[in-house]
Amino acid sequence: MAKMRDDCRLDAQLFAVFIESGVYLDYARAYLNPAQIEPINPHDYIDYA
Repeated sequence: MAKMRDDCRLDAQLFAVFIESGVYLDYARAYLNPAQIEPINPHDYIDYA
């Protein structure tokens, strides 16, 4: 999704809300094996400047 944001196919602010809200983790916990879930650092994906 970060690539989609970088290619201007996904709104940067919408992407930031997606990451900050943690909704991706809700989905991952519901549908993935825990071993498949990798923690992320939001600061790696969102420019807080």
